[in-house]
Amino acid sequence: MADTYEVHKSIIHNIFKDLIDNDNVNYAHNADHIKDILLRELSSHHIECIVHLMMIEEEYKPVKVGDYVIVRPKSFHLNTEYEPDYLEEMGLLPSEGCVYGQVVDDESWSTNSVFNPFYSRIKVNLLYHDDKHQVKYVEDTFNPIHLHKVDKRSIKYFKKDKKNGT
Repeated sequence: MADTYEVHKSIIHNIFKDLIDNDNVNYAHNADHIKDILLRELSSHHIECIVHLMMIEEEYKPVKVGDYVIVRPKSFHLNTEYEPDYLEEMGLLPSEGCVYGQVVDDESWSTNSVFNPFYSRIKVNLLYHDDKHQVKYVEDTFNPIHLHKVDKRSIKYFKKDKKNGT
């Protein structure tokens, strides 16, 4: 089963209908124009983020550069970039089908812009292993709402290093 679904624009319009409250606009009919502008000018990614944030029942924590995350990697990485058994032995397997990663940057082209945690794609170094079972990083990009922020101290691999004094 897919992790995401496509939703028809009419459904999104219904969701946005209540986002701009007519009572908060001096001339109530202008609220419809505001909604039209938002729906026409926002990218589909930004609309998806807004709807996601409206509908989830927990606090969303935007990521920052350097944060550790849990993410579902591309399926072809399994058995080509990593073996789950090795990641588990290393303390780098959070749950079946997911891996850890570290946020590198957003995927914008601007070299002097500030990191945007809601940019359409976020660069993440996935924590995999090489043939000697040492950590290797493989960069990939993800939709930011699919990144689940975790505390580095909760990752067994880093707890193990701390115990060994490295």
